[in-house]
Amino acid sequence: ITDRVLTQLSKCGCHLFHFEVVQCRNVTDEGLTNFLRSQPVLQELKLSKVNPGMTDSSLFAIQCAETLKTVNLLRNQHIGDSGVVALVQRNPLIRDLNLSWTSKVTTQAVVA
Repeated sequence: ITDRVLTQLSKCGCHLFHFEVVQCRNVTDEGLTNFLRSQPVLQELKLSKVNPGMTDSSLFAIQCAETLKTVNLLRNQHIGDSGVVALVQRNPLIRDLNLSWTSKVTTQAVVA
């Protein structure tokens, strides 16, 4: 999958309940942001090992406050506290958040 594919998906008008990207090196904040902003009913999101392309910018784009319950960000080395805090504040129904092996996320984000 690439940024181009994600951008095309964002324009198709489809609304997904579950979306998963694992171990993709051809995906960056640009493609993820375009796609995630077009998904208002997302319930489960798995973005694992999207390195080096995903940063906090992608997390700022996730706004599914009425629906998002599960987020898996396993092994993303370029996300940090500000992105995680924004994600949780904008999506208060999140009940399951996996931040394993995200080395730039500190206890400050977890407490917030």
